[in-house]
Amino acid sequence: MDNLNKILVKFRRKPNTPWKCTGEGRRPHAEYINHSDECDICGSPRPDDKRDEPKLRRDKNLLAALTVLNVVSGFTTIIGTVQIFPGLVGYISGATIQGTLFLLLSGSAAKHAPKLKWLTIASFSIISVYTSFFAYYDTLTSPQSKKSDLNKALAAHQESVSNVYSPLRKRVTDLEGEISALNNQIPKEEGGQGVTGLVGHGTETKKLIEKRNQLEIELNKLKPTVDSLQKVFNYETKNKSPEDILQADIKALGAVPKEYLPKEYSGNLESLRKKYLDVEESIKVLAPYYKLKNGEIPAIAALLIAVMVDGLIISLGTAVEIKQQEVSLRLKGSGSNFLDEFLNAIDEATGSINSQLLQKTNNPSAYILLLQNIRLHLGWVNNNQKEWKIRPQNSNQLVDWLITERERQLRKEGNKVNKQSHNSSQERIVKFQLPPRG
Repeated sequence: MDNLNKILVKFRRKPNTPWKCTGEGRRPHAEYINHSDECDICGSPRPDDKRDEPKLRRDKNLLAALTVLNVVSGFTTIIGTVQIFPGLVGYISGATIQGTLFLLLSGSAAKHAPKLKWLTIASFSIISVYTSFFAYYDTLTSPQSKKSDLNKALAAHQESVSNVYSPLRKRVTDLEGEISALNNQIPKEEGGQGVTGLVGHGTETKKLIEKRNQLEIELNKLKPTVDSLQKVFNYETKNKSPEDILQADIKALGAVPKEYLPKEYSGNLESLRKKYLDVEESIKVLAPYYKLKNGEIPAIAALLIAVMVDGLIISLGTAVEIKQQEVSLRLKGSGSNFLDEFLNAIDEATGSINSQLLQKTNNPSAYILLLQNIRLHLGWVNNNQKEWKIRPQNSNQLVDWLITERERQLRKEGNKVNKQSHNSSQERIVKFQLPPRG
């Protein structure tokens, strides 16, 4: 075992400083000062060695690509959520959705709950695709298509003006004309130049004056109304959206006295919405469904792009974390003793592994399996003419891993009494964690 001790001393990663064991393990005892990595009484490891789980390692290139795609997807997601939830709520919702997806897919959250993690990823990805649809659709649709929506609202506005305001304006003009004509006709009738030819304030003259008075009453009632309606009907439509035009016209129609409103404009003015807007477009949450149902090419393309981007993000997320490779071996004795024998068989000077020495152990075939896995997954060893040899550039890596894994096995085996039970000839399955390649 001299070779083993030599290797352990050379590759020790921290000084062999004393540490205090409080005796809280399986074999309680009084406080005891230790100088080795394990308590001499109860076998407990150093306090800072209790964590067996390896640190999370990520593929940096895939992580960079995942970050870029999440930024792109996050931008389109926020555009969509803002259309559904205007204002700050939309921005916060979009950022939360994409931020949560990134944390889950990059392996930064919910590692302890894989089922919940993937359920959340699936749910948030569907939401991300749905909201991103709006951004891609708006980009793909032509300016002419967007202009047609505005033209529809402008046409409906002009129709409202023609059917409601213009007739009232015309009536005012007609009343003013009729009153002016009567004002000219009454003096003529009084002077005998009228229809009857009689001079004075006769029956015909009285009829004309009464008619003029009725028209003036109507004019005095209607003209102020028409003048006030002019401001609300003849507004500037430039830079207004179809929804803005609809709301402005609803306000204008609401200012018209009921007796002057045509039947189609009376009652619930929200019923006019279909005249001004594409109803399917106006209900933002259902817009993707209706557009896809109608077979719109831009809508289909937008959905495909959104699915491909988020699908690629999920694919990268499944590969960004470098998973720990495990090798299960059937051994006689403990895993730590198995690795002790492995370390003892390494010739540091030549990098050779003494196969004859390993053949004399209780687990000769297990060493062959472990070496084959190291060669396959890590490429640290070669087999030339039935002789196993460590590649010179990987010598330190292999020995460092063997020592690290030996310490992990010791922690798993627990105290010394438990460890001794593993030294029996009874076979058991022991799992070894190979380091990630790279």
